[in-house]
Amino acid sequence: MYTIINMKFSSLNYKILIITLFFTFLVIFSIFDEKIYFYINKVLDHQKNSIKFADWIYVLNAALCHQDGANVLGNNYCDPIGRLYYQYPTTLLYLPFVKILYPIYLYLVPISQIFFIILFLNIIYSNINFQNFFKIFFIIFSTPIILGFERGNIELLVFCLLIIISLQKNLYITQFLIYIITQIKFYPLVLIIVLYFEKFDKKLLFSSVIFFLLILLFFSLQIDVIKVILNHGEILRPTTVENVGIIIFGFNVIPDLVKTTLSHYKYSNIDFIYSITLFLLILINFFLIFFYYKNNKKNFPKINIIFFEDKLFFYSSLLLITLYFITMSYAYREIYLLGLIPFLISKKNKKNIISLILKKIIYFKLSGMTFFWILQSTLMSKSLLVKGLNILIKGIFDNVIIIFLIIFVLKMFQKSLKQKKYVS
Repeated sequence: MYTIINMKFSSLNYKILIITLFFTFLVIFSIFDEKIYFYINKVLDHQKNSIKFADWIYVLNAALCHQDGANVLGNNYCDPIGRLYYQYPTTLLYLPFVKILYPIYLYLVPISQIFFIILFLNIIYSNINFQNFFKIFFIIFSTPIILGFERGNIELLVFCLLIIISLQKNLYITQFLIYIITQIKFYPLVLIIVLYFEKFDKKLLFSSVIFFLLILLFFSLQIDVIKVILNHGEILRPTTVENVGIIIFGFNVIPDLVKTTLSHYKYSNIDFIYSITLFLLILINFFLIFFYYKNNKKNFPKINIIFFEDKLFFYSSLLLITLYFITMSYAYREIYLLGLIPFLISKKNKKNIISLILKKIIYFKLSGMTFFWILQSTLMSKSLLVKGLNILIKGIFDNVIIIFLIIFVLKMFQKSLKQKKYVS
């Protein structure tokens, strides 16, 4: 089967490299010359100076403070914008030679990630014609992607590692890389579900036992960080849609929009209506998942995780579903939508109706919602109606995408279960 593995050898030529360098330069120029701040909010320090790669600086400065003996879990006073508590696994606090190599860490790491992700997009759309050139442009400068680039958010690193994991066919190396990626963020541990699809033997059983023992040891050493996340997570995460607007991602977006709207108009019984909205949304989701799962058995394309596109689609789906339900967060976590694209545009799914629908929804979410966000930010910034409508539209499309992904994952489990029964 023709996969992106073949494409990277047959299509990685000077044209792709030149276009990748062009887009990388354009992104870096747009960030440092502040061309994107008409639709991306600046991050300002205490002196009101704008900060580039602010989320990556948060990690670097925490590492500096930690290596100087400070307790960044209790008071991360090194952060220039006042985020008081360090909330990532402590592994990154031990970055080697961070004092000496600080400028290299500061610029080389986020720029390398930007280059790698843009290269990934160019390999996906290996036939760089006029149409694909503008697809890549609109994806790169869509609100969630450029937001992640400008912040230097840690999700970029996770996504780059996710691509590398998806390229692996050796399950033992995959286990090792999943362990490494869990040292950066906690939630990618969900990727270990891939073990369910493997045929267990003594070697795999032994490696899995070692893996889970290492994970238990790792989490036992991260108890203090986990407590900080549980007690102070709201400092870094958005808790309402009111101030964040369209650059938000999570299951609670629509119920919270209802709550915020009712609060603005001073309605009573707001918490009760919020609970009813949340319950109805859960009920609608269950119904739609059940209905489409039962009545579209032949329409959903089959996933075979021995192929790169399929594996990356599966892993990205798991992370998107997990992030969508565990908390509301900023839209840079939608970077994993890019991991869905290779599978959806592959030759085997070119005429599949579900793949076409999901692909168009993702394109609309990235570019269409960016257009609405720019329209709101530049011309209608004071219109609460426009702001609320944008949040509602985005919330609905997010929810539709997650429903599709849940069905994909459920069908994979169903297929694997049938195969296991057949083998037994």
